[in-house]
Amino acid sequence: MAKFYVISKVSFEYNDEIYHTGEDETYQTPSQVYLDKKKAKEAAHLLELKEWKGLDLSSYCYNWNEIVSRSLGDDALAVELAKIFSSSRATRPSTYEKRKQSLDSIFASTLKGTALVKAVEAALEEEFPDGDNEVKLPQVDLDSWSVPEDATVGQIEQCMNLFTLRFFVVNEVLMSEDAFG
Repeated sequence: MAKFYVISKVSFEYNDEIYHTGEDETYQTPSQVYLDKKKAKEAAHLLELKEWKGLDLSSYCYNWNEIVSRSLGDDALAVELAKIFSSSRATRPSTYEKRKQSLDSIFASTLKGTALVKAVEAALEEEFPDGDNEVKLPQVDLDSWSVPEDATVGQIEQCMNLFTLRFFVVNEVLMSEDAFG
């Protein structure tokens, strides 16, 4: 028996509202064939990443919970997507954190506990009386959201992990040696 690994694209139908797979998931004509399962999965993953760039996910569901991989409400999903794709609080320290780090590093060894350091700390506390509550993580607008065209591979992979939607599959095909004549 010979084993092949075939990459196929999932077929979606459009019903004037959303794309769906129908009752039985069907596939388009196989696009690539591999002898090595690992190579087939890697190739399918690369195709999947390309497909997700700029993707409007709302075109594949009536409600987000139909394609989300775990139980998340719309607000929680919006926050998760903002964490992945936002360049604000998710990836940068707040102004409070930056100033506190500067203060700690500048005065760490030489002036700690002096009147000057206490005055600077007091000024920092006056500017941020509640500490580090400066920025609330923005949410994305799910009604008009698409995977950004400039998203990195890592961002797309994190996004893909939030959803059950997939566009490419790897199927194992067994053929008898007799089929080759």
